[in-house]
Amino acid sequence: MSQDGSPKVGSSASWRTTPRSPEDSLSHRLRNGVFGLGIMVLSLAFTPNASYAVPFAYGFEIPTRYRVTPGEIVSITGTLVNLGNEPIVFGPHPTAIGVAFPSVQGGVVPNFFFGNSLSADWSISDHGFTSGPNFGVETVGGRSAFFPQFDGVTVAPGKSFPFVFGTFQAPTDQPRGSSALITNVTVELFFTDTVWGTNANLSKLGLFHYVLDNGPSVSFTLANNDSVTQERFRQGMVIDVATGELLSGPRDVMRCDPSLPVPSDCVLATPGLVPEPATFLLWGTTMAGLGLARWRKTRRGVL
Repeated sequence: MSQDGSPKVGSSASWRTTPRSPEDSLSHRLRNGVFGLGIMVLSLAFTPNASYAVPFAYGFEIPTRYRVTPGEIVSITGTLVNLGNEPIVFGPHPTAIGVAFPSVQGGVVPNFFFGNSLSADWSISDHGFTSGPNFGVETVGGRSAFFPQFDGVTVAPGKSFPFVFGTFQAPTDQPRGSSALITNVTVELFFTDTVWGTNANLSKLGLFHYVLDNGPSVSFTLANNDSVTQERFRQGMVIDVATGELLSGPRDVMRCDPSLPVPSDCVLATPGLVPEPATFLLWGTTMAGLGLARWRKTRRGVL
């Protein structure tokens, strides 16, 4: 269900916004074996001068397992990674794509959505979930509170940008061990009026029908101590919706018969030269080995 009036992407079960403890220690062998290789890859892939084969390509990293304490204000965080050879330049004041396209907004427009599992014990949407980094704040200057964190931000090739999907308050009326689950976490970037990025399925009847839908699920379990673990990296696909050309994406993007409303006669799309996702998985391992601090979660009092 779309909340911002933006183009329909993904399944009808998902809804659209308009918006830890430290990682488990790596073993001594991993630190001294893979660690050295990771440093080498990091120096090659994430130097300021690094360039990739396509102008528009991206991915994101998200923790997928949260342990939360009753009454805690929980921030659901992510990290956007620029996999292309052009900077990702957000507009000075981005807002919902349904309001205006990037040419009017003056830069890239972000968006996200995910679904709530009906089989979970409780739902974050029933416990004050709001988009953006500030619990209880739904809008800022007439925009969803999700958008201001991107105001005027530029993400250079090979660089990353941490952001907050939204916040909620963990319930106090549920038992320890009970949990909530969000599914199919999708991050979208509208690079231009016709170049769109998503990690959900995207189609235009008669022109193209691409299947990816690799959004991870994220669980939130009530516990005595809080922690955030199991980072997952997902690469999105980028499509020129005017021509139907797949500009970049992971290796498992499927191209299906565009004359049919449901996926049929699908084959691997194999886009042009794209960054190798394994490089970024190794980068994540290297970061864990280095023990670098990352802004994962904002804890605030109830407003």
